[in-house]
Amino acid sequence: MKRIHSKIRHDNRLFLPDSDAPRSSIKYSNPSSALSDLYRTARIFTRPSSYELDITATGTHLVRLHFYPISSSSPSLNPSAAKFHVSATGYLLLTDFVVPIGVETPIVKEFLIKLEKGRVLITFTPVCGRSFAFVNAMEVISAPGGLIADVAKSVTPLGVSDFRGLSSRALELVHRVNVGGPKVMPFNDTLWRTWVPDLGFLKSAASASKPVYFSGRIHFREGWASREIAPDSVYNTARELNREAEGFKNLIWVFAVKPGHQYLVRMHFCDIVTPALNQLFFNVYVNGYSAYEDLDISEATYRLASPYYVDFVASSDEAGTLSVSVGPSKRTGTSGAAIQWNKRKDAREANLIQNKDLSMSSMLSGSLFYDADRELESLPYFSHFPSFQKWS
Repeated sequence: MKRIHSKIRHDNRLFLPDSDAPRSSIKYSNPSSALSDLYRTARIFTRPSSYELDITATGTHLVRLHFYPISSSSPSLNPSAAKFHVSATGYLLLTDFVVPIGVETPIVKEFLIKLEKGRVLITFTPVCGRSFAFVNAMEVISAPGGLIADVAKSVTPLGVSDFRGLSSRALELVHRVNVGGPKVMPFNDTLWRTWVPDLGFLKSAASASKPVYFSGRIHFREGWASREIAPDSVYNTARELNREAEGFKNLIWVFAVKPGHQYLVRMHFCDIVTPALNQLFFNVYVNGYSAYEDLDISEATYRLASPYYVDFVASSDEAGTLSVSVGPSKRTGTSGAAIQWNKRKDAREANLIQNKDLSMSSMLSGSLFYDADRELESLPYFSHFPSFQKWS
């Protein structure tokens, strides 16, 4: 993990000074006492510049880029001139990126990329001669094996089929949502992820569900969902459908995404509501299309309070929205039955999937394969983590 200037701890992470920063860069300091120390300094680039970082193992890595607006009276550092691209060893991460002026909280961009060599090259490129690029801090974290599987369920109007090659895509996190629970901060997550409450995305009536909290032990299983997939605080909360006069109604969450892209949606489940196995059945829908029928968590986990997750790939609609819903199965009993949904990585994670091996020239031409975790990430268009990794 790198930051500008001195060493610092932030959310239980140690950020080291960037003593190996590109020579063409400029150090910048913001004296504001309202900011975390991590965002009081930045590195500014007026021409294409790269960091070359050694990694200890090949495979999937999590890359986070931290930004907070530059505030300077210097004409050459006019905040409106900060517009740039970012790439990482063959992956195009950001194009024509702009940090909004006046934003009050830092912007963190999170990606999952697959690295096959012992180093990663992160390049910042201003879009033109009058613009500049900057960054406040960077993280490159070796992800645990199996964090992103190679196969997911592709959901389209024609049905459900296998989507292959997912692990070789770059994923950008779009949304990561904790269903039925509070915000989960980085220091409560083994990979320092942030999970936000689902109320801002929930489109069902408030009376249709109630939050459920579980104080017992979550039973993680070796080779399946682990704390690296999602922490206990994600799996020990959920939403339970309320039975109304006309029966159960679907719970629906709607996410704003970029139109014309594909997204990885990871849904997290953990049966923390039923008293015995094989009593919980429900259906899952993505964009209104059936994605999983008669889902029985017991069949996958063989015990209660044991996490399970499913990955789906779907496209946004023309309006730039993607919906996920759960509802009753025909196999759901009429007495005491409950439907609960623990998350999608992002407990709903929506991720954009980006194509691999995009060169700077292809990036500038706008040929971005951008569709799905920007918690990772876009598939011809893809970016991780919902947990709609919008890159768990």
